[in-house]
Amino acid sequence: MGYARTPVELPCNFLKKNQGIKWQRLNEHVCPPKKEIPPVPHFPHLLAKTHAKDTKKQVITKEKEDLLCPRTKYFKDHKHRANFVEINIDVMKNLKPKNPLPRYVDTPKGDRHNLLGSGLMPQYICSKKFARIPVYLKARKEFLKQIKAQCEKSRLEVENVCGPGDSYSGVKN
Repeated sequence: MGYARTPVELPCNFLKKNQGIKWQRLNEHVCPPKKEIPPVPHFPHLLAKTHAKDTKKQVITKEKEDLLCPRTKYFKDHKHRANFVEINIDVMKNLKPKNPLPRYVDTPKGDRHNLLGSGLMPQYICSKKFARIPVYLKARKEFLKQIKAQCEKSRLEVENVCGPGDSYSGVKN
């Protein structure tokens, strides 16, 4: 809302830097005091102690495997830890360079615009589906051919049964 009474400023401070009304934040919200969390107890006497050398070796190798990055299994060159910087550099070296987008220049000063979105170049010609009949239309055409063949077949059967000169009330010639 603002101050109930606006403090009056001296005329000599008019439009001087840092002389306007200062909005101050009221610290009404105070967080509750921190509660101390007790430390997690360690129970060394409950942990299973293994004295055999074989089990110690297994534990050590398992710890080392856990420390290693899981992707190191798939890289032959990197035995301990995968060096992702070098891997990324190798990947970037083997990438094919991107082709620049087709553009057109419309003014002598060299204002350039993308050609694809401008409508000057038809994009639908470049698509794979251009000038191909959709599948549902092909299926419909086949279905109509089958129905036409069945109708022709039934008409021929009726003509054979009735004879060429006889007329059948259900079929019109």
